[in-house]
Amino acid sequence: MVITVPSLDDGSGSNSINSTSILPMTQEQKDWLLAIVDCDQPKMTRMLNQHPELAVWKTSINGYTALHYAAKYGDCAAIRLLLGNYHVQVDAQTCEGMTPLHLAAANGNEDVIFLLTSVYKARTDIRDFCGRLPSAYLPKEKEALASECSSLCRCKIVTHNYP
Repeated sequence: MVITVPSLDDGSGSNSINSTSILPMTQEQKDWLLAIVDCDQPKMTRMLNQHPELAVWKTSINGYTALHYAAKYGDCAAIRLLLGNYHVQVDAQTCEGMTPLHLAAANGNEDVIFLLTSVYKARTDIRDFCGRLPSAYLPKEKEALASECSSLCRCKIVTHNYP
C-alpha cells in the first residue's frame, strides 16, 4: 500500500502544490492496518497508546480510517475504543463519501448500526458521493432494519445496552 502526499515541486520552479507523489506506507502504518483488519484490539490499544494519531489515519487507497474498518468488520469493541477514548469523527467520510454507518449497513452489521446511531449519534442522512444513504446499502434480508434505524435516530431511543 502507498500513501499519496502533495509534492512541492511541479517542475515549474514555483513550488506550487498541484501534483502528487506516492510514498510507501511506514512499517507502523502497515502494522496498524493489520491490527485493524485482524480486529486485534490489544495490539490496537498498544499502538494507540504510543501513537494516538493513528486513530485518525486514513489509507490513501480508499480513505478508510480504523473506524471504517471496524464498522465494516463488525468490531464493536474497536468502535467503542476509537469513539469512546480517542473521540474520532463518527461521520468521517472515505474517498467515496461513505461513513462508517454506510459500511456497517453494507455488511449487515446490525450491532454496529445500533451502536453508531444510538450511542454515538451517527447521522443517517449523510449521502455518499453516489447519492446513497446508509440504508440504501442494507442487504435485502435486512431492509426492515432501515426504517428501524431511521426511527431510532429520530426518536433517540437506545435499544441495546452496551457496556
